[in-house]
Amino acid sequence: MSAERLKACGVASLDGFDYGQFLRDKGVTTDKYRRTLSSLPLGPEFLTFLYRSSAAFVGEVRRYAEELQGHRLMLSVNSSAAHFKSLVIAPQLDYFCGEVHHGGDKGGVPAPFAIWNFKVVDALGKRQASTGSGGDWAYIDAHKKPGLVRTWIAQDYAFGHQLMCPHRQWAYTKKKGTHWYQSQPADFAHLYRWVRRNAALFDGYDAAATVALLYSNPAFRRNRRGAMHAAYWLAEHNVPFHVVLAGDDWLDATLTAERLAPYAAIVVAEPTHLDGEQLAALQAAKQKIVAWDSRRKAIDRKKLFALLPRQIAIAGADRIMAVPRTKPGVPPVLHLLNRNYDKGKDAVAPAADLTVTLANSLFAGSTFAKATLHAPPPTLDPASPGASDPVALDVKADARSTTLRIPRLGLWAIVTLGK
Repeated sequence: MSAERLKACGVASLDGFDYGQFLRDKGVTTDKYRRTLSSLPLGPEFLTFLYRSSAAFVGEVRRYAEELQGHRLMLSVNSSAAHFKSLVIAPQLDYFCGEVHHGGDKGGVPAPFAIWNFKVVDALGKRQASTGSGGDWAYIDAHKKPGLVRTWIAQDYAFGHQLMCPHRQWAYTKKKGTHWYQSQPADFAHLYRWVRRNAALFDGYDAAATVALLYSNPAFRRNRRGAMHAAYWLAEHNVPFHVVLAGDDWLDATLTAERLAPYAAIVVAEPTHLDGEQLAALQAAKQKIVAWDSRRKAIDRKKLFALLPRQIAIAGADRIMAVPRTKPGVPPVLHLLNRNYDKGKDAVAPAADLTVTLANSLFAGSTFAKATLHAPPPTLDPASPGASDPVALDVKADARSTTLRIPRLGLWAIVTLGK
């Protein structure tokens, strides 16, 4: 800490410094400490110390365990990555594993909070194994809606992560307290078996995007969450995007001009609360910045599509989400999520005769001459309608785009693209 900062707080030196005694001498009680630490003298610094030292201790324990075992161990934490406090420990982890709210209490899709969480985890270079929240499972248990859970499974895998196979799930409401949702194998096994059989369509793929969305940790620590709402807008409007991180003393990430250079557009929710080099890097890219309008809950669509003409267009049905993913050395894939969930039937209404147009710019200028649709069976019964082999699609390509005709889309499908 700087001498000026210490002096301003009335501290001559940190040698032998006892922060507890420092606060007691000022009449600070335990209750006041708990309620107002961040506003106490040296409180922000001490809070940072608590989180950073706790994360460092986890790293020490991991290294000690690895020394005892003689090989590397994987490490996860019982958490999502949706809160800035959860990100401090990220450098110590291989993956996040915990509750992610999927919006079950709303009784339908979308589940936008989960998408935001996945995008932040991507930016950290990690993965998320998720389950629903206690409230999610309480809703599913009370209303018997396994079909809604199937939409969560499809979405989580489409975005490169996973919903852990639901079996006996913790559920919670204020009225009932802790209780349990018990699934049956026929509810979900057909989806997980299909994923296992088609692992090559999932493993090693990453999100394809030429739009960046700024995540500013200083802003989120001040409860400025416009970027999260901007993520919902982009996903709902089929604008593929990456989250790029701007860190601080809690998050080890630095926004640079090099990090922003690959993107044609950068979505920014003000205020960012950035300063120094990170603010300079953002300002250097000001010609590519597209503002999030928190009042209108929308992005400047006109400027966005002027910088980058629409890359995905879907005709024939509403509420279809497209998620493109790429893997070095192999053709890209396109996940198609049907979000036309019927609460009364607890099922997604199939869509027929869709056309999906993909701009060549989405895949670094590539054009495609063929495409194959892979879809999971609707039930465990191998003879059930819809449990078919992959389907070759009609494809039309020109110098600017590739157009696919999708004869039928149930819950979810993956399209593989080829030359």
